[in-house]
Parts: sequence; structure tokens; C-alpha cells
Amino acid sequence: MADDWWPTSLAHVPNEDPWTHDHVIVAEIKSFEDGSRSGLRLTVSALVPVSELNAVRENPAALSHEVATSGPHPFPGDQPFEPRFWIEAYGLMGGKYEPIVLSWRSHDHTVLTPDPGFLMTYGLSPRNAGDGVVSWDDPAAPVRDVVKVVSPSIYSYPRATPASVSILKPYLQDYLTLRKKALVQSFWEKRFSRTSKELEERLGDKELVDLDTPARRMRLCRLPGPERIVLAEASGSRIVAVPGDLPITDDAEQAEGLVWPGIDGPVSHQRAMGMGATDYVYVEDRVLGDYEGRADFRINPEHGSVSFGTQWSV
Repeated sequence: MADDWWPTSLAHVPNEDPWTHDHVIVAEIKSFEDGSRSGLRLTVSALVPVSELNAVRENPAALSHEVATSGPHPFPGDQPFEPRFWIEAYGLMGGKYEPIVLSWRSHDHTVLTPDPGFLMTYGLSPRNAGDGVVSWDDPAAPVRDVVKVVSPSIYSYPRATPASVSILKPYLQDYLTLRKKALVQSFWEKRFSRTSKELEERLGDKELVDLDTPARRMRLCRLPGPERIVLAEASGSRIVAVPGDLPITDDAEQAEGLVWPGIDGPVSHQRAMGMGATDYVYVEDRVLGDYEGRADFRINPEHGSVSFGTQWSV
């Protein structure tokens, strides 16, 4: 039997590419309705040194799909307590990798929160976006919704309310390059489906079989009852992105300048600082609309100006 076989209920998993989305999912808890039963997906993301990527490629199933912690609710002892978070990498050289999203459980709540180190790197600030969503904005740029957080997830058998953390792709690419780390996403998913010929061929006369390979761990389980339902579980990991350019930290527009109609040549920061009050550019009204009604900006429609506190003005 082929090592790369996936049951129909999980056939979407090897084809997923989180990097194709503008906001990249880096952690997720999600339930699925599989008839009268509920499937579930857990996703976390690790920062893996580039020097260890080959080991991950050879054994993607080695990474855990959960963030391990030194708590919560630790037992007191002689040694001082140290809050720690990591993603296990069983049998790999690194052993433990740094998560980009921290997570912990308390009773039936699972919390997902972006690593403060990432938030600090870009000076992000939280904003309540409503409906349980917290957005982290880059007020200096300004760019809104750099990070979106839907959390916590509340588990009530057999379902879990959705929770996720997603990051705007340019910021994530920039961070990987600054850190010289690759983003590796690990997952675990279980789905229910009616049995089929291919499922029966693999189960044979057994109620449960493991079909593990270096690429992924998989388990099939025939459930009792007249419905002839099979539970399929799979876990593994995928390399989502590697270091590359620096679209945020090394913004070419800062060095090369912007082209403005009516002004010969690009306007760099240095050139702009040398311009006087008689040098005009024109701003379309739809640009001002982005800032209208936001307390931290001041606009003047007659002159096309925008001011952002004492940080900058146009």
C-alpha cells in the first residue's frame, strides 16, 4: 500500500498551503460537523532554525501538535518556578522548538496568544475588533490587523468553539528573516465518515490500525454500531515559510522614495525633509477616507492633509 495514502475525509490535509493567504494561520482550534459526530483540528507553529530544516523534512511527524508548558497551576517546590513554552520535536536534534503562538488550558478553556516577542518587534498595539476578535495594529505605519486573535476556545463535548491566530504575511516573512528561522506548522485532525472499500482494505479484520510513516502519523478506527462509521486521525507538519526578504524592516520605499505626479524623480525621506511649504502634492479624497472618523488621526479635506499625533503628517 502506498505510503502517501490519505482517506477521503482527510484528503484535503496534504494539499493545504497556509502561505497562499494574506493572513497566515499560525494557530487554530476548529470543529467540523461530520454528520452526527464532530471532527476537530488543532494547529500550532514552531520557529525552527534553518540548520535543522533537513531533519524536519525527513521526519515531519516528529513535531507535536500542541504547545507544552511548565504550568498552569504548578506545584510549589524548592526551585523557583519558570514559565516556559515549547513544541516537542521527538527524536530530532533540536528536541524543543519555540512557538510563535503561546497556548495553555485551564478547565475547558484553551487560550491562544501571540508571542510577546513578535508583538514587541513591530511595536504592535491591541484593539478590540468586536465579536471576540482582538486585532494588533502597527500604529507607527499605520497598518491595522497585523495580527488577528480569536480566543479562547471553549470545549464542550464533543465540540470546541473556534479559536485562531493569524498574522499578516509581510510581517511574518520579515520576522522569520530577522530571526533566521523557518515557520513549521504542525497539525492533528480527526474526522468521521462512513466506511468505504479503501477503508475496509486497510482495516481488514481489525477494529483499529496505525498507518504511520515518517511523513505523518495516521490511525483508523472502526466504530461499533449499524452506521458503519470510521474515525480517521492524522498528525504531521509542513514547512510553511523560510527566511527571505525584509518587507517591513528594510522597506525599499524608505530608501528609494515614492513617485508623486508633478514632481520629477522619486521623493526619498531625505528629499522630503528638504522640501518647503510651497512644494505641493495631491492626495485623492478616497485616501483621506481611510483616516476619517479615527480619533488618532486629524485630516483637513480642503488641503488634503493627514496628521498622526506627533509621529508624522502629510
